[in-house]
Amino acid sequence: MKKKIAIPTQKGKLSKGISEHTMFNIFEMENGKVVRFEQEKPKEVSFNYTSLWLSCKKITELYIDEIADELKEMLVRLGIIVKQKEELATNEFFNRLIFD
Repeated sequence: MKKKIAIPTQKGKLSKGISEHTMFNIFEMENGKVVRFEQEKPKEVSFNYTSLWLSCKKITELYIDEIADELKEMLVRLGIIVKQKEELATNEFFNRLIFD
């Protein structure tokens, strides 16, 4: 199964939201393995831009510490699964990541 996971970070740690300092680690997965990795910083951080940017990047899942309800709702409407920190505690893939 293919999926594309975006993980916003700041200073190497899971981001507590999305700001001008947020870097996105993007993992393209196939059959549970990373087949492509990229880091990218969006040009803007407004909710509209961020949701459109993630959709255009074909992101299927977003892992984030905290997210505004309005942005989460927009992403879910676009078909992007949003998982927050408390949901990631038992996520094997997420717990193996290093953001240096």
